[in-house]
Amino acid sequence: MTLSSPTGRLARWALQIQTYNLKIDYFPGKCNVVADMLSRPECSDKRTCELQTVVIDVPSRTAGELRTEQLKDLELKKIIDCFEDINKNVDFANWTERGYVLKQGVLYRYSPHSDVEEAQLVVASHEREKILKLHHDASTASHYGADGTFSRISSRYYWTGMRKYIADYVKNCAECIRYKATNQKPAGL
Repeated sequence: MTLSSPTGRLARWALQIQTYNLKIDYFPGKCNVVADMLSRPECSDKRTCELQTVVIDVPSRTAGELRTEQLKDLELKKIIDCFEDINKNVDFANWTERGYVLKQGVLYRYSPHSDVEEAQLVVASHEREKILKLHHDASTASHYGADGTFSRISSRYYWTGMRKYIADYVKNCAECIRYKATNQKPAGL
């Protein structure tokens, strides 16, 4: 290998390469026909890959069961009653304006800020912790922070004060507290 006066990185590489007995030939792209996938030797060590999957068994619930749970919550019962009242009053217009809709007797909400066309299930107050455990504490949930947990849950569910409720839940999560990195400087001696 010949270089007129190599400097810096090129000089270091030249010194490294000089320790080997090499012949470096340059082939222009059209002439370099041997460097293709078919000319390379096939790998004789073929290993089989085992597929491991995690199955989450989320029990599906009927519309009747969801409705029963929603009717146990007094706030949601008030909204459902407003939708089912024959004399649609001002409250009905207020709830529909906020995106609430009643499908098969179950209360849903369309988010005005979301591009998703799918309605969010309105969750009763006694069901909220169950949903948080499923989407934050479960082994497949990965204990995302408050924002990650919120975005995951808000794509399918809704309740009033959801962001604060999730932030408080994550802030008090024992595993999150234990493993969260601290942003404080270590105490001086």
